[in-house]
Parts: sequence; C-alpha cells; structure tokens
Amino acid sequence: MLAFYIPLFPYFLIKGLLRGQLFYFTNVNPGIDKYGGLFFDSKNEIDKKIPQVYRPKAILVNPFSSDIEINNFIESLNLKLPLILKPDSGERGKGVVKIESKEILFKHLSGVKSLNLLQEYIALKLEYGVFVYFCPKELSYKISSLTEKIYFTVIGDGKKCISELVLENNRGIVFYDILKENSSLDFNIVPANNEIITIHTHGNHCKGTRFINRTNEITPTMITKFNTLMLEIGELNYGRFDLKVNAFSDLETFENISIIEFNGISAEPIHLYDKSFNYIWALQTFISHWQHLDKLSVYMKTQGYKVAKFKDIFFKIVELFIQKVIY
Repeated sequence: MLAFYIPLFPYFLIKGLLRGQLFYFTNVNPGIDKYGGLFFDSKNEIDKKIPQVYRPKAILVNPFSSDIEINNFIESLNLKLPLILKPDSGERGKGVVKIESKEILFKHLSGVKSLNLLQEYIALKLEYGVFVYFCPKELSYKISSLTEKIYFTVIGDGKKCISELVLENNRGIVFYDILKENSSLDFNIVPANNEIITIHTHGNHCKGTRFINRTNEITPTMITKFNTLMLEIGELNYGRFDLKVNAFSDLETFENISIIEFNGISAEPIHLYDKSFNYIWALQTFISHWQHLDKLSVYMKTQGYKVAKFKDIFFKIVELFIQKVIY
C-alpha cells in the first residue's frame, strides 16, 4: 500500500493545491456522506442504498445487545448459519469472521466494542471486484477495473496434512498465520488424493486471496447493466463493488448476483494487484483513477455538491485515531 501512495503523494498534493483544497474530491459520492467514502463509513448505511434483491440480508449488531436480543434479530430475518460478522466500519477484511454456530457468534461479540454487521453468508461460486465511476464527458458510468478473486486452495495427495500442503506454496508461507486464523479447517487433517480444499472464502488480498485481472473481458452489456444499477442507487459515482456470482455471465444478466459491499473514494482498482503487472504500470493505474476522480469532482461542484471542510476532515481523522487507540 505505502509503496504505491508514498511516491504518488506529490501528485496528490499538487492537485489539492491547484483545486484550493487538499481533499477536493470528497463531493463525488454524496450518497455516502460528506466525505464520499474517504473514511471508514458505515457499511450498513451504504448497503441499504443497494436494491434488496442484489444484497445479502443483514442486521446491525450493537455491542451492548444481549445474546437473546441478537438471537431474536437473527430469527426475525430468518438468517441461517453460516453467517458473516464484520465491523460496520472497517476495511481490507480486518475483523471479518465466518460464523459457523451461535456459540461462536456470541463469543466473538463478547469481545467487540463497536457496531458490527451480521450478514448472511453467500455461497455463490465466484467473487469479483468491479470498479465503477461516472464519466462527466459522456454522462454515463464506466467500468475501469474488473478483478476475479481466487481463494487460496490446496490439492491433497493422501499423505500430507493441510498445514504441510499450504507451506508448499510460496503464498502459503507468507500468509500461513493469516490463512490458519481465518479458516475453520483443522490444519492437521490429511485430504484425500486430488481433493481440492479451499482454506477460506475471504476475498481479501491481505488474507492470501489472489487477484486476477479480467478488465479486458468487460463487455458493453455489462457496462449497461451497471449503469442501470448505479442510476437506481443514485448519488454513488466512484468506487468498487465487491460481489459474488455463480458464473461470469451473471455480471451481464444479474441473474445470480449478490453485492457484498460498495467502497467509495478509498477503494482501489484491485486488478493492479495481479502479479503479472509491474510496479510502474500499477502507479500509472492509480494516477489514471485519480484523474477520473479529479474530473468527477469538478463536475460535481458544477452540480452544486460542496467539498467537505478541512476542519471537519481534521476532526474526523482525530476521531478515528482516538477510536483506534481505544478499540
């Protein structure tokens, strides 16, 4: 992350000075809040803007709720195990847990001090990141990044345990502790010969998931479908959808699709993490997206959308810092 942002900071600073406001782009997603998704915004509030048919059922869990209250919430929505528990404000998969039983759920909730989102687990086969932005020149939405997320898997040989199989992979060596922490599997189990084992289904690069660039497979039909979705949602103009489908064609038909979440300004075009690309190309990709953001911000200003005041941003940063220290 810092390897990308540090060398690009001068570009960011110059743009801010030219616009007369360092955070000049905070007006692009008025449907989120006055910061446009720059900070750790409420996932629950953003999710509610997405049509129900395209998102998982979920409830917001207060850390002070009793086990009985939580159980009543679950039953009222007819949520079935397994479930996904994640911080209402967070990023990069931090704090995301797959819940296999209510006992595990209550145990995890007993240790949290902030709001959490309890979401139904979506068992669709494929996961993608789709980056969408509004193009003022054409008055339509574009897809600038399409990324397939490949979960970490091992193939059994009938002899080695899961732990040994994971460590045979270079990524497994790097992410071993994280993989084990996020998996519900017993790493001492020996899979059968040729048995494919998925270690976990968290679509985060920092948890061992591989990102594969599929941007060259974006189709006009797909773009049209996402234009319709964005117009239906309203006031979300720049960011990434993380979603699941059963087949690639579902990205064109929306027949089997579930939007896990939408990330605003702070979202990245994650296809740049495909290992086939080099560092310079990745920096160029960042710059091109910041250029989209710049043009969009100027356009939104002409439409009457104001940029967040610097003092508000400053106090927001202080608030987030205090929360991080406390929690």
